[in-house]
Amino acid sequence: MTDKIDSKMLPIKDIFKKWFCIPNYQRSYVWEKDQVIDLLDDISSAYERNADSQYFLGSLVLHCQPKNFNGTTYQENSVLDGQQRLTTLYILQAIIRDITTVETRKKTCAKAIFQEGNPDDGVPERLRIEFAIRKEVEVFINNFIKKEGGTQKTEELQNLANTSENVSIRNMANAILIINKWFGNEDNLDIDVLFPYLRQYVILVYVASSELEDAFRLFTV
Repeated sequence: MTDKIDSKMLPIKDIFKKWFCIPNYQRSYVWEKDQVIDLLDDISSAYERNADSQYFLGSLVLHCQPKNFNGTTYQENSVLDGQQRLTTLYILQAIIRDITTVETRKKTCAKAIFQEGNPDDGVPERLRIEFAIRKEVEVFINNFIKKEGGTQKTEELQNLANTSENVSIRNMANAILIINKWFGNEDNLDIDVLFPYLRQYVILVYVASSELEDAFRLFTV
């Protein structure tokens, strides 16, 4: 099994250069207020302890599969474990894109969310994370995360957080509201400090196998 496994420690900036899919057999996005705030507070605390030290946030267990785009093959990673963290980091970068005044940072976040296609280089046009869980989740992602300014539609998001029958949409909308509020608290770490640390020093362990059976075995372990 070991010769089929790819394992690396990667910073967030490299994680979001890859392509991910949340497969339809995965559970919904279930993180609520406590988990979202814990993630932000943990990253902030790690920075305050040592701004030059890496912080291990957790692991991703993936099933990697080749995909074809205009004759060029790229790797898509189905997420077996780590979906909640990965999705929250995805949402976080969409919010930073919408509230930052730094143009380079805005572009960095935009590329972490959605990659414009380039057929000359064999680059597909697609979201960094495709959500195959439910069609309505994809619609939500397109309207509130992919679209610039989407995370600032507070009234619409509050309505979805309160009334949506879809668990993922309800919790994603709530996560956006919570993160926006967290950044609005002047006692919390400023974006100018948090974002460079997040991208460069926050680490995920990436464990992938091209064999689904092996990937599930890794997830079980």
